[in-house]
Amino acid sequence: MKNDENLNEELMYELALIHKAMLFYAGVKKDCLEKAAFAYMDLIDEIDCEDDFEAVLKTVKKLKEKHPEFF
Repeated sequence: MKNDENLNEELMYELALIHKAMLFYAGVKKDCLEKAAFAYMDLIDEIDCEDDFEAVLKTVKKLKEKHPEFF
């Protein structure tokens, strides 16, 4: 059971890093990555899209529109 918990923690950590890297390459300033990551998570629920990849792109676009200060 401990190994599963450790694996889950490692995967969550890696996913958080990838998420921040995606935001950085989308143009988010380094000092705004934390706030932008939380704002992104709030916005993704507002996106109505069947395709997950397209939903990510639309969420980043909405993040740019609603929070230009992050970019």
